[in-house]
Amino acid sequence: MAMIDWGKELVTAAGNGNKRRLIKPISNVDQRQLNESVPIYIYTTYCQDHHIFLGIFGQYFLKGVDTHGSTNGDDWEPYRLATTLLSRIVGYDMDSAGAGGPMEAGIGAMKYDIYDGLDIAADLLKRNEQGDTNLENWGVFASMHNPPLQEEIKLAKTKLHKKLEKVVHQADQYNRGTIFEQKSIGMNHRNAANYLKVARDWAKETEVLISCPYCTTAVREDCPICPTCHKTINQVLLEEIDARIQSKAKKSKV
Repeated sequence: MAMIDWGKELVTAAGNGNKRRLIKPISNVDQRQLNESVPIYIYTTYCQDHHIFLGIFGQYFLKGVDTHGSTNGDDWEPYRLATTLLSRIVGYDMDSAGAGGPMEAGIGAMKYDIYDGLDIAADLLKRNEQGDTNLENWGVFASMHNPPLQEEIKLAKTKLHKKLEKVVHQADQYNRGTIFEQKSIGMNHRNAANYLKVARDWAKETEVLISCPYCTTAVREDCPICPTCHKTINQVLLEEIDARIQSKAKKSKV
């Protein structure tokens, strides 16, 4: 009895399945729209990072501005280009003809739609939502210009200031409350107070968080190794710490 190569059989079966998958070709009119697309730029003006999932369009990571190791907002990047979209975007999705249709028959029919990039940008910024979820309140904005216009940066920072004033006010309320409420004052409150340059006792213990370049975990800037993925993120600082440890070890042997 001949041996069956199940790996080969699996590859063949997958190939046959792909041949049955119907993919609607892009029409000439729609292709012309895609070819005429122009960039839409998404900028950030604050140190906070944002992770956004947009369904068929995938995951977006909007990196906050570089703080350069300072809690003083004057030392930070004025803005950062976080990601780029196109004014016309094609999106593919599964299509079904209903009960007994191609999906239920095991035939994966694919359809496409042409989406307005400005609508996608609005969803990315969560423009229609309120409060913390609306990224425009955190200094994120869309522009058709690279670099952005000064008026656009000014408007984004005006919205950011209003939001950070509310964050500071929230911390003030926590500080007047119980010990449990006072413990609710976190890094976002301290960053806000220092960015706005308002004097608060609760803001004296400051630290600015950055994202690990490997796993995007929020870590302290004075952390040489990411506690999550354990990769070195600040080689110079790691060498300085090693040198101090070795120096203490030599002195202890004397």
